[in-house]
Amino acid sequence: MANEIVRQRFAGECSRQLSLMPAFKANVVRIRRLAVQLKITTTKLDEETITRTWVDAFIKELLTALSTTRAAGDEIVRADTKAEWLARFISDVLSGSAGARWEYEEFKEPLQLGAADCVLTVLSYEPWEIVSVLLLLDDCKRFDQFLWLFDDFRLEKLFSLLASVNDEETNEPTVDDLLTIGALVISQSSTRGRLATRQRALRIFLALSRTRNVDRDRVLTPRLVLHALMTFDALVELTQSLPPESWFQVLAPESLARRQRPTLHPVVLEVIAKVWALATQMDPGVHSQKLNLLSQLLFELSPVPVIKSTSGEKGAHWVSSECAGLLLLAGLIERLGWVQRIRISSLGSRLESRALNYCLAALAVRLLGQSPESERLDPGLLLFAGWPEPASVDLTGFCNFLVSLSETEQNDLLDLLTDTEENDKGRFGDWRATFDCLAGVLTREFSSRVRGFRKAKPSFVIKTFFSQLGRIFIDDKRILVILQANPFHIALHISSMDESVESVSWLGGRRLEFQLEGL
Repeated sequence: MANEIVRQRFAGECSRQLSLMPAFKANVVRIRRLAVQLKITTTKLDEETITRTWVDAFIKELLTALSTTRAAGDEIVRADTKAEWLARFISDVLSGSAGARWEYEEFKEPLQLGAADCVLTVLSYEPWEIVSVLLLLDDCKRFDQFLWLFDDFRLEKLFSLLASVNDEETNEPTVDDLLTIGALVISQSSTRGRLATRQRALRIFLALSRTRNVDRDRVLTPRLVLHALMTFDALVELTQSLPPESWFQVLAPESLARRQRPTLHPVVLEVIAKVWALATQMDPGVHSQKLNLLSQLLFELSPVPVIKSTSGEKGAHWVSSECAGLLLLAGLIERLGWVQRIRISSLGSRLESRALNYCLAALAVRLLGQSPESERLDPGLLLFAGWPEPASVDLTGFCNFLVSLSETEQNDLLDLLTDTEENDKGRFGDWRATFDCLAGVLTREFSSRVRGFRKAKPSFVIKTFFSQLGRIFIDDKRILVILQANPFHIALHISSMDESVESVSWLGGRRLEFQLEGL
């Protein structure tokens, strides 16, 4: 009879009686246990009497528990709102204590996952609470720790959850959005470099959420903010601190199509088109004011402020690269004496200064697994090879060099650049094998100098350090390489592998500087 009552009548009758009572102030209450005492005489052991008496005793104890303020450590936990409850749970996940707390029994399954997936899963249960939860985490100084949990893939999932609660989502920022977001970026941080990271987009979104007027302001989603940051990165490179009067030429669609640069995101192209449309209608009124404000923002957001004073020099320009980390090898190549050895080789006698360019280009091609016959090699690879200007690139000569490289010249290079016992010359039948060997030597030398990477696989070192996305500023005196945030940058910095090279001989004696984002 007791089993029948519990399974069929007890819960329904409790719900019915509780629904007739006034709501309590606390939105979330977790109770570990209730001490319910039930006394029934043996003459009344019927189902109706037991159910009624049991429900009355249970509700009496429940109401007593709900109406009593208990001290911390008791078996009742309260939160004023669902957002506060979720923020409390996430804070305990971040501190590693959530799994040991009884009140999180409802999150038992997510807690079996890793911290990042656990948090993401719980937030997916109630996505309309996410913004409030993030604001509460920020208030209690937990937001940075929250961000550290997530890689780009999980942040994309979070962005999708946030977008799902908006009835009308737009991912394309307006010029006014750029002005608002750019001002927030400058006010939040003095960090310069690549802006378009999902972590920064979420920070800016949170700042916008604090000041948003729900009735009047349109929704700016994290993905829209990310697209705005991507647009800023593109505009900083394209305009190079030129005055707004010159933007009509540099932002024109045909001009963008001619530039040798990675393809821009379609949304970024649409936003740049809006800026270009304003530039074509420049007048003393609103258009001019907006463009001047945008110009000032671009100058403030430029990775290196002094660039404005040198950008007028002939040839000063920005390039984007998918292998900007190759430039980390420049100082090592100088220290190993490879430059001088290539110049005194039989190849150097035949090709003179071009021998060094071709050897470095072949080395980079093999390191990155690219084809020398590619119609457009990466700008970072070309710069590493000693071709800082588009006009200086000699791809035809490079391809001819590869097919004309004799066995004697290959053996000479191997003798000069590697240890004799390391090479069995019979193994090196063509230029690929030769430069694979040289790439292996250089990769091992590099990894031996980076703390914690001495025994790392060459493929991992190449992917982690050399195939890094980045932006490069080039003028006639220096080269600035800004590498995208990487969790292993700290290893480079501790090992002093990001130190400047005062003069790179094959790059016109330019000073080579590095800026590691995320440090």
